[in-house]
Amino acid sequence: IAATEKILQKIAMSYHHKLYGCRAQSGGYIWHTTGSGKTLTSFKVAQLASGFKEIYKLLFVVDRKDLDYQSIKEYDRFQKGAVDSTKNTKVLSQKLHNDESRIIVTTIQKLARFVQQHKDDKSAVFDKHIVIIFDECHRSQFGEMHGLIKKHFKIVCLCQWD
Repeated sequence: IAATEKILQKIAMSYHHKLYGCRAQSGGYIWHTTGSGKTLTSFKVAQLASGFKEIYKLLFVVDRKDLDYQSIKEYDRFQKGAVDSTKNTKVLSQKLHNDESRIIVTTIQKLARFVQQHKDDKSAVFDKHIVIIFDECHRSQFGEMHGLIKKHFKIVCLCQWD
């Protein structure tokens, strides 16, 4: 509960103070041990933050396809159909441009590929307020893909879960 409240406060503060994309000011790290409720916490954050009218999308980004499937399965246990999955980059693009799709689970590879394919477009999605939760992307999140994503999206809050 405390982690969820703190993250929601950080999202609100980041939006209202226009601290986009800077983890030190608009994000943070959340450390949970195995079995401590990380998935439930991330789900609750996603569910509540997606209700903020200022937030266009909440992206839950994983670094492996099996975590993508596992996250969707776990989220469905909490609330069936609450999140959208992305089978490929084309589906991710459709979900990002669809106003009805609020919480999206995807891989960092698909998201980076989307940015590469659309970075020169004047896509409205890059100008919208996005919350990104990176789940266990410690192997890939400080590299080129992470930098590319941060550069192109207007990220309101950037959380990293380990």
